[in-house]
Amino acid sequence: MGPETVHQRPYGSARSSSIRYGCSGCSVLLGLALGGMAAIAAADPPGTMPPTASGSLADRLKAVQTGNESGAETLPDWLPISAPDAAASQEIVLAPGLIIVTAVNDDYYGDLESMKKIDHVDQKSVHLQYSATVPPNDASAFAPGQAANGAKEPIKQTCGRLIDAADLKSARAYSERFCRQSEEHFPGSTAVSISTELLTRLRAGEEVSFQYALNNAYKALANMGRILTGPGALFVNSKTNPNMMACVLHRVETVDLAAPVLLDGQPTVLPALHAACTTAEGQEHFYFLDHPGNPITLAFQGANMGGRLQVIKLQQASPESVRQVNAAAGAGSESGAAKNRKALEQRLADHKPVAIYGIYFDFNSATIRAESETVLQQISQVLHDHPDWKLQVAGHTDNIGDAAFNLALSQRRAAAVKDALVSRYGVDAARLTTAGFGATRPIDTNSTLAGRARNRRVELQRQ
Repeated sequence: MGPETVHQRPYGSARSSSIRYGCSGCSVLLGLALGGMAAIAAADPPGTMPPTASGSLADRLKAVQTGNESGAETLPDWLPISAPDAAASQEIVLAPGLIIVTAVNDDYYGDLESMKKIDHVDQKSVHLQYSATVPPNDASAFAPGQAANGAKEPIKQTCGRLIDAADLKSARAYSERFCRQSEEHFPGSTAVSISTELLTRLRAGEEVSFQYALNNAYKALANMGRILTGPGALFVNSKTNPNMMACVLHRVETVDLAAPVLLDGQPTVLPALHAACTTAEGQEHFYFLDHPGNPITLAFQGANMGGRLQVIKLQQASPESVRQVNAAAGAGSESGAAKNRKALEQRLADHKPVAIYGIYFDFNSATIRAESETVLQQISQVLHDHPDWKLQVAGHTDNIGDAAFNLALSQRRAAAVKDALVSRYGVDAARLTTAGFGATRPIDTNSTLAGRARNRRVELQRQ
């Protein structure tokens, strides 16, 4: 919790993603969009001001300029990569079924997640569905003692984005703002990943002119009066994506950094190319998956970003989906997703606990999201193949928020998984028991986004 936060956070972790404002008794701005997207509908009413960090004015100005505002997590302290996991050397194919989960830490609400799922790919374009559940904009609704009673419903955001295949090859603009409309299309820019050409030039040590969308609505409004030239200029183009910032992007280290992520539920280190640029507000930092086939944006943070966003989970497309996309491109058919079910079955056969990360829940809720069906189906199939097996389904959270709420949330989520397996997939209820442990059984540090993502889990144990 940041020093500016003086109230107790009643909400447990294991929740979905947002913005960093920990203010007491004030409205919460959702203008910084999750996964880099703006939730304009949830912004503060006219006349209100954004929360400020504690400390002197000079300290606050310095914090804003460096992108490290009070309470915000610092830039990833990732070390140079030495030996990436075998999975990391393979392309994470941009195929239907690929799920990318990103998180932004918020002092009050915890790690708030957004999700992008690729649902269509052809030779001309890629289409994805964006979804997130975020806190309501009335922070008073989450006073201690009220949150657990559901005083306010979270805001659900869903929309579609079309990305042109030509832009994935050569665009130099990157737009991570979503849900201004139900369907969005910004020609000339990419989302989720940068273009192959941009990565290739950064790899070669070149400086590249770059544009990217603002994440912080307050900064976007402040920039409206800026002269449209020079570093940090605001580009307004109604035909593409408004509120684009401009800078000259360059690679920072000469070697890749080790980016931790849960790839198909397994802790994995991915090679991240670190690039940076300077605007009028300060430095911006980007971390891209160093693979030309799909250079996913693994993290970004800076003065215009209002905090750090980081990919915490990647769930690859099915082997069949990958085969179809690669066949159209004349490529191979490898996919790490093919190993998931076999690994699950083997660990249960050995009576070892299995951490499940592909079951997704709404914000502060035990409601299972539709993107969880693939993993639920895998679990049910293993159970049907082994009718004598009985499992315990356990819920776990990180340590952000009230311990009692976390415990209750973990119990409700475990029960929801059991109910889904019984009601949707015909598993005998007598074969499943449930438990919730809150934050009492961490398997990683709670001091980083990646560590907390590992601690937020459903765990299966054969009885």
